[in-house]
Amino acid sequence: MKSERSKNSKLQWLKSEIVGKVSKKDHLQYFLAVVLVYAIGIAIGAAFYPGGFSMVGIYISYLGGNENNPEGFVYYNISVFITGILLTPHFLYLYRRLKWTPKWLKGIMSFFGMVGTLGFAFIGIFYQGSSAIGHRWTTILAFGGLGGAAFLHFLIWFILVLKNKPWPKWKYFIITYIQLFGILGLTLVFHGNEELVVRIGLDPKYAGDRFWEWFYMFAVMGWLIDTALFSKPDEVN
Repeated sequence: MKSERSKNSKLQWLKSEIVGKVSKKDHLQYFLAVVLVYAIGIAIGAAFYPGGFSMVGIYISYLGGNENNPEGFVYYNISVFITGILLTPHFLYLYRRLKWTPKWLKGIMSFFGMVGTLGFAFIGIFYQGSSAIGHRWTTILAFGGLGGAAFLHFLIWFILVLKNKPWPKWKYFIITYIQLFGILGLTLVFHGNEELVVRIGLDPKYAGDRFWEWFYMFAVMGWLIDTALFSKPDEVN
């Protein structure tokens, strides 16, 4: 009987997580576990990469390339697919946490986010070397969707802090978006600018596409983590 109740409790929690109706504490535990899945996938893919791993010499997509990473690509792509699927409920959670906001606006934001996470998941199927068209379009959906969600989330939070609503606080708005725009700003300054990179004493490779593609990923993942950490607490109504 006790085992049956425990099973039903876990099933109910999972259903609540899928539709974004869990507590902030439960969601954070779930969310960080999902991020850990992706981090492990990167670590395993990098460990198997032929000739050794280097951020300045390897596109992130190469970790999942069957020709580029013949031994580790499966592990990386599995982590990508799992991460994308399991991150999708995060945008239903955000939808429910964004109070004092028109439903249509936060609905569009959540839609873009879910398109992005599902696009990311399917990069694990249409990986580098499997289908040029499939990989291109899943990448566009992933980063276009998440980029659109980030812009709309910024707009929603900006309106809320201007109206002095109970959440978010100015400091969380600033932390989240100074991080995102700071990383994107660095890419605009250094990406492709070999002269500037050399002038500050770095290898010209640090101006290359391969290195800065990682930073685009860091920007997206950092933003996602911030939206989870700084989402509205349960006690704020």
